[in-house]
Amino acid sequence: MTRVLLVDDEPDLLEAWSFALEYSGYEVERARDGREAIAAMQRSVPDLLITDLMMPGMDGEALCRNVRERPEWAAVPIVLHTSAHVARPAGIVLWNALLRKPASMAQFLKTVAELTQGSAQGEDHS
Repeated sequence: MTRVLLVDDEPDLLEAWSFALEYSGYEVERARDGREAIAAMQRSVPDLLITDLMMPGMDGEALCRNVRERPEWAAVPIVLHTSAHVARPAGIVLWNALLRKPASMAQFLKTVAELTQGSAQGEDHS
């Protein structure tokens, strides 16, 4: 079963997206910020990381950097979701796909399916 780590500080979004992923056959672990996500990844590396950008403590960009800097995690595909305008940092691919909030459930699940099958790389799914 494909494991997804879902990181967001908004409880309603975390619940809705978790339910949709579980209903679609994914195993889901949840975290409320970057620090919780790092702890979860230390326990078990997910097949896909989905993170919000703006969170208290360690934000989504810092989480992405942390993941990319660790050789054992660097290949994990990352979906960044945010309502903010964000530009890709030069020189490093921090995330594989960008979803703009509010993303439709269909677009969200399509992006997850593409990345867990390895067919999407560096796409903006807004």
